[in-house]
Amino acid sequence: GKKPGDWLVDTTKGEHSRTAHDMANSAPLVIVRIKGANSEGKDWMIPSEVSFRMVLDVIAQVIPGISPLPTAFEYEDEDGDRITVCSDEELAAMLSYCQWRGGHYGGAMGPLCIYPK
Repeated sequence: GKKPGDWLVDTTKGEHSRTAHDMANSAPLVIVRIKGANSEGKDWMIPSEVSFRMVLDVIAQVIPGISPLPTAFEYEDEDGDRITVCSDEELAAMLSYCQWRGGHYGGAMGPLCIYPK
C-alpha cells in the first residue's frame, strides 16, 4: 500500500526513513539520483518491488512540470555510455548493474544518476 513517492529520500535531513531501514534486510538498497534538465537531482531509494512504470511516475513527481512526460530514462554504464531503459527487463538490468557497482566500488561512487528522456 505504499505510493512510489513514499520512497523518496529527503537529502536535506541527511537520514533515511525507518521504512527504508526495515527494507534493508530483504534486498540490497539501490539509490538512484533523478536528474532533470536544470535540477540538482533528487535521490530515490528504489523499493524491491519496482516496475518501469513506477520509475516514470516517480520522475514525474520529482520534476514538477516536466513536459513532455518521460517515456524512458537513461543511465551511464561504467564506460560512461548512456544506456536507455524503456521496459521492465531493462530496468532489471540497470538494477543488477547498480548492485554490481555498489559491490565493486562501495559507496564511493554515490547514487547512479538517471536522466529522463
